[in-house]
Amino acid sequence: MSVSSVGSRDAKIVVVGAGFAGLAAASLLFQAGFQNVKILEGSRRLGGRIHTTRPFSKNVIELGANWIHGQEGNPIYQLAKDHDLLVEGISANKVMCQPSSVTPRDYFFKEGGKLLCAGNIDQVCSLFSKLTSKAFESELEDRYRILSLGGYLDAAFAESPLAASEDGWRIFEWCKRSECTDEASSSLYDVSASEIGYYIALEGGFFNSLGPGGYQAILDVFLESLPLQTILMSKPVKSIQWDLNKKSLGTESRERSHPIKIICENEESFEADHVIVTVSLGVLKQHAGAMFEPALPKSKMDAIERLGFGTVDKIFLCFSERFWPEDCAGIQLVWDEGPEDKAVYGSQTEGDGWKKTWFKKICGFDTVARHPTVLCGWITGREALHMETLQDGEVADICVKSFTGWSVPDVSQVLISKWGSDPWVFGSYTFVPHMVNGVKEHEAMAAPLPLQSKLPESKAGFQHVKILEANEQVGGRVCTTKPFTENIIELGANWIHGQKGNPLFRIAKEHHLLSEDSSETSRDYFFKDGGKHLSVNLADQVVSLFKKLITKASDEELGRKYRDMNLGDYLDLSFAESPLAMSEDGPRIFEWCKRSECSDEAASSLFEVSASQISDYIDLDGDFFNSLGSRGYQAILDVLLKDVPSEIILTSKPVKRIQWDLNKISLGTKSRERSHPIKIICENEESFEADHVLVTVSLGVLKQHAGAMFEPALPKSKMDAIERLGFGTVDKIFLCFSERFWPEDCAGIQLVWDEGPEDKAVYGSQTEEDGWKKTWFKKICGFDTVARHPTVLCGWITGREALHMETLQDSEVGNTCVKYVILTCNIVWSIVHISETWCFYFERLLRSFTGWSVPDVSQVLISRWGHDPWVFGSYSFIPKGVNGVRRQKALAAALPLQSETSESKRFMSKE
Repeated sequence: MSVSSVGSRDAKIVVVGAGFAGLAAASLLFQAGFQNVKILEGSRRLGGRIHTTRPFSKNVIELGANWIHGQEGNPIYQLAKDHDLLVEGISANKVMCQPSSVTPRDYFFKEGGKLLCAGNIDQVCSLFSKLTSKAFESELEDRYRILSLGGYLDAAFAESPLAASEDGWRIFEWCKRSECTDEASSSLYDVSASEIGYYIALEGGFFNSLGPGGYQAILDVFLESLPLQTILMSKPVKSIQWDLNKKSLGTESRERSHPIKIICENEESFEADHVIVTVSLGVLKQHAGAMFEPALPKSKMDAIERLGFGTVDKIFLCFSERFWPEDCAGIQLVWDEGPEDKAVYGSQTEGDGWKKTWFKKICGFDTVARHPTVLCGWITGREALHMETLQDGEVADICVKSFTGWSVPDVSQVLISKWGSDPWVFGSYTFVPHMVNGVKEHEAMAAPLPLQSKLPESKAGFQHVKILEANEQVGGRVCTTKPFTENIIELGANWIHGQKGNPLFRIAKEHHLLSEDSSETSRDYFFKDGGKHLSVNLADQVVSLFKKLITKASDEELGRKYRDMNLGDYLDLSFAESPLAMSEDGPRIFEWCKRSECSDEAASSLFEVSASQISDYIDLDGDFFNSLGSRGYQAILDVLLKDVPSEIILTSKPVKRIQWDLNKISLGTKSRERSHPIKIICENEESFEADHVLVTVSLGVLKQHAGAMFEPALPKSKMDAIERLGFGTVDKIFLCFSERFWPEDCAGIQLVWDEGPEDKAVYGSQTEEDGWKKTWFKKICGFDTVARHPTVLCGWITGREALHMETLQDSEVGNTCVKYVILTCNIVWSIVHISETWCFYFERLLRSFTGWSVPDVSQVLISRWGHDPWVFGSYSFIPKGVNGVRRQKALAAALPLQSETSESKRFMSKE
């Protein structure tokens, strides 16, 4: 959570839920200076899914969370380490037996008491761990990506010689059963194989154990940071009215002092400026429909419905004496027909037959730290939910039935978690079902609700802020110019895409910056080589089909056979199935569509873009092309700059290096604590110290400079993301004519080539040679008319052709005479009185297509984003074979400073 997004320190904030998330949010708010914070907890117990108990002795038993998974970048691990709450040593550091953690101290038994061979177990578990690692690291082969996790594992294991061994499949079934506890699913056949790669595993040990205080000790740390009376217990929330300023009260609407009202089951209510809802997904699945007023947006309700939220339970058996050997870490149960066997699973998808053998979902019983006579069994999914309905004694009797052949003493006590039926949780944790886009749904869930009524502007209150800008002017890829007349031309960003939830659209609307000109030119003119005017009807049909195919990819509705293709191949194969592919000019118009789509993807070719990954971008609802008024994007910049004191922005300060953990960097022969842990050094050696630095440079700049820019070096996950994500170039070519030569109803002149660069055969023949440079101009889709400029056309060009075009001012055009070179927004653009060579080229291009009489080109304006040293491109795309969301999350993740910082001083770096 970013406290800067919460607003004034006087804001009233209510946190719903006193689990880890709720307590951590409140603690962070108090640390940031917010005082009016309340936590409403529905139950009589703090901690949520943290539940530390002492049922058998003075030592703890964890009914809920047990270990801290991962170390690097894990705030829970850092908190435990800082307060000496971790424990070392085998006796206290017990782990759950999983395929990746099997040791000779784990005893594997078949039905009937036969002890399995350790060698075979190790080989199968090792292979299973390798296979799951491939899925988690998004390295699955294309043929596996469309399968469920269970389906992928079965298919991959069947190719191993281990599948032919006597007990190979039985042990492999145990591995899958064990993996169900990580996924909280009824079966791995319900889980997506490709989507689990979107979970980011933190570096460091998976099983980091806590000391004798257990997880309660971490809860106590949070509680110590909260003032008394912050937490109100037994306050189950019934309703959250989250936009009262818009809600009609009686017959009139009126502004309220606080826009949110939280109503508890006992009708007690609390008003607030902000509410942070930290209840589980299980609770939302049960109550979200009635809990929020107005109703949650469809995107959130869909996410709540689509994401999986499973149950993982523990069964603790306390015996009168230990009956397992001293070297035994656990007893693992290998069934002849286990529930994760594909045939067994298939036979039990309908009906209640599985309830008779619910106990077969138990993987085994592990020994428990500090409890020499206690074993813990794990069970998941529907079997866990069924077990919760049984009496404790019945569960214990079934669990102690002979499996090992050892003499088993009496069970003296039983303790069972029942998370699935717990009314404050309704489960344990999430998983991503097969064929669900987990990241998209998670982001929809996490996105804050934009209040649809205007609230008072609020500031975060940070005073020590500086912005370092390398250029002489601000704006980055926003570059509003006036090269031809008093009216603007946008060399960079042109429109606002989407409305709902778009802060730029909101700013533009609130400040009346949107264009009110609703007039539309009626049509685009499509021309073939030689000037033939193509059929409007055919063009409309092909373009309509193309849009439908792109929408399928964007909305995750691709058929299985297409999901692992590049975007170009998917489009070609889909189009080939249409009768339009048989028309004379259908394929040519379709090539034009792909060329046009390249400008959306900023790619050299759609054959380099992932078909399935484009759905990871979330399109905001509302019009795609929202035009700005007469001042263009500069007007939005002016709004943002109005609230920024002029002394905060330092221009012409290109950053050379960011030393981001000075408390760890050795200075001379000693290390010493510094007042600020970050140092930003500019190219002129001027330096700035800070507590935090926000780096907002483009991915293009990072690709060029990240290796030398950061000290210490960025983590491998960030460097991999910088390398693997695509960052392409989109350029504009503005042609200003002495007079207009196109008809009044013409919106643009679109160029349909006989052999365009997005034709698969043409693309394939030009992947390695430079022949494409001779026909670079074929990447231009066409020339569109430009608002407020009746004699100007704008052409768009992308990818390698755009980069090559940027070099032509000197090398290829040759005789072009530069009349004026003007610096505007620190992007070098030229107003050129055209030489015969340049003028002839563009006139020939347009005349050869349209057959119209084309007047002289009086001026040319070209963007050169690919060679701009402060950008090196336009925007990102996801190449085929790259896990886009995972890489973008790695890139966006904050670098955890591993040393304490003092009073906040913040810097923003824009290079």
